[in-house]
Amino acid sequence: MARPRITLHIYSSLDGRITGKFGKSKQAKFSSDLFKQIGFNDNSANSFHFDGWIYGKNSSIDGFNNHEAPDFQEHAPVPAGDFITGLGAKRYYISIDPRGEIGWQKKTESYGGQDAVIIEILSEQTSDDYKDFLRRNGIPYLIAGQKEIAFPLMLEKLSRCYGLKNLLLGGGGILNWSFLTQGLVDEISIVMAPVVDGATNTARLFNSVYMNNSQPIAFKPRKIHTYDDGTLWLRYTPIKPD
Repeated sequence: MARPRITLHIYSSLDGRITGKFGKSKQAKFSSDLFKQIGFNDNSANSFHFDGWIYGKNSSIDGFNNHEAPDFQEHAPVPAGDFITGLGAKRYYISIDPRGEIGWQKKTESYGGQDAVIIEILSEQTSDDYKDFLRRNGIPYLIAGQKEIAFPLMLEKLSRCYGLKNLLLGGGGILNWSFLTQGLVDEISIVMAPVVDGATNTARLFNSVYMNNSQPIAFKPRKIHTYDDGTLWLRYTPIKPD
């Protein structure tokens, strides 16, 4: 089954936190800029030239301030299946939203100075009210899985329907762990700031809390870059278990 290449590209603190106050420190500015150059700036020599970014529901809500509820209205019956629109865009923002909860206010999202067309990834449990909301706002969606998202099916549809070949996986930690344990991560790229903030309630790089499947997974180093300010750019390939 054809699927896009998946790179888990993450910005973290020295202790593996991917959200928190550490990112606002002046000592983290270089690493923050480097992370954005790699992931979102095609003009940078470091760019991975991604044609889409994958984020979970909480990252979409908290990271992009999408706290509005969906605007439901009376509607005609919603056609079955996927809603394919927005073809031919330079970039796509792929939002994992199994039950249909994000109240998007527009059909594009921006990060690192780049605009991307939103694609919602829904399960079969998503209501027709939410699908109608997306259709009225011109936001495409793909249905992948009955109750939870079937990531292999999602990736196959993104490849087949939109021609996507090179995607950034950006978290949160639960989504990262799901992809990793299903063998769907081809490379891990961590830009690590030389900063910690001591918080215990912020997101981690990986989190198996809902899956209850903690296990050791090893990695083979591809390349390690060091910078004068203490920033590290770590690139690894997951090692498949025997």
